[in-house]
Amino acid sequence: MIVVLERDDDNESDDFVDQKIQRIQLCDDNLDEWCLEKLNLEFECLREITRVIIQKAIEEIINFYLQLKSADEIFELLSQEISRLQELYACQLRK
Repeated sequence: MIVVLERDDDNESDDFVDQKIQRIQLCDDNLDEWCLEKLNLEFECLREITRVIIQKAIEEIINFYLQLKSADEIFELLSQEISRLQELYACQLRK
């Protein structure tokens, strides 16, 4: 048995389908817009987190550099003090 489905040329059914397609498209567009807004918010949040992490890393590097510089200055002062004490000791031995 062969069944032949005839297409209804009724404009109302075409309009109905067109309306449904438009509604689905509108929902899809709204969903895309909503997702894009959410993604933008997430992106901005991640950008801020990244900025904070980088800022903290920079501060730690600067603090480390300052500690090294401080250690170098202390080493230099200790070296000068050792030289001074050696000279005093040498003077004491000559007397």
